[in-house]
Amino acid sequence: MSQDIIGQTMKGRDKSVSVERDALVLSYGKAFHGFKGDKRIPYKRITAVQFREPGFLLAGYIQFSIEGAVEWRGPIVQDENAVLFEKSETAQFRALKDFIDEAVVREQGAVPAPT
Repeated sequence: MSQDIIGQTMKGRDKSVSVERDALVLSYGKAFHGFKGDKRIPYKRITAVQFREPGFLLAGYIQFSIEGAVEWRGPIVQDENAVLFEKSETAQFRALKDFIDEAVVREQGAVPAPT
């Protein structure tokens, strides 16, 4: 697992993601989310990560499903557990997704299925 991502912060359109050793911290932009503060999500509570690369006219996003939370069904831009990003940020958010996938397996003690 690439440990060099720990301590980094990736800035998306309306929020940013900081990578800690045992959790993610989502920081919300005041313009879109008011004075919501930060949300710390331990890797062991993440049940799924959805990743979409940006298209010609659409931003990409990374979305986190969290154990015990209600699954978001509305527009992705309104999901507090999703971060939208531009094409130029694809590589860093892809690295974040890969890191989280590995961290979730490690934290949950699961063995990944062979591919």
